[in-house]
Amino acid sequence: MAKGSLSSKVPDKVAVKKPVIDYNNKTYKSYIENGLDIPRNCNKKENIFLARVSDKYPIIRNIRTMIRERILDQETNKMREVLTYTEDWHGKNWIGVKLNPVRGHIEGVWQRQNLEPVIDEESHEITAYKEDEPTTIYDYDFSIPNVQNIIKKSNTPDPELIKFIIKGTGGRRGYATFDQFLNLTWQQCADILLTNGGFESAHIKEILNKK
Repeated sequence: MAKGSLSSKVPDKVAVKKPVIDYNNKTYKSYIENGLDIPRNCNKKENIFLARVSDKYPIIRNIRTMIRERILDQETNKMREVLTYTEDWHGKNWIGVKLNPVRGHIEGVWQRQNLEPVIDEESHEITAYKEDEPTTIYDYDFSIPNVQNIIKKSNTPDPELIKFIIKGTGGRRGYATFDQFLNLTWQQCADILLTNGGFESAHIKEILNKK
């Protein structure tokens, strides 16, 4: 047999244990479940990271931002106060080399893909389905227990490292303290967003009033 010819021997398969991470990939799955082409950038950075990361080493998930807002729920057509957050992921490959981190992975909101039937004009039968407008789904209602549980499950060592954002109407947003984010009513948040100085000014006034 000439050198370099292919052998009929099949190499032993090496079992590769993939790390199991519970994370939001629902938009990605929804494309698959509906038989739709997946956009190139959908879940791209997460898939690359998870294909390379090894669970021999800690997989660190730090919360970068946490967002509180009121939205019109597309399923119920009612106003709802919801909670979303972004994470940064850090990990190593199987030989211990640090991977490029995942920055800004979004948790708590996703796009459910919808299909619209294509009906034959003559037979009036459904002949196919086509992509329709997606529905935005929010997984978490805003509540103190939800905020605390999410932070507790993460690797974030201190809530003060998180940027807490209140999003209001008309594109208004403000950076709140952890205490403001947790304990202010929505009406109080909305009122502060309309004031000069926003949450920072409100925090200073609160400190001065305690003296």
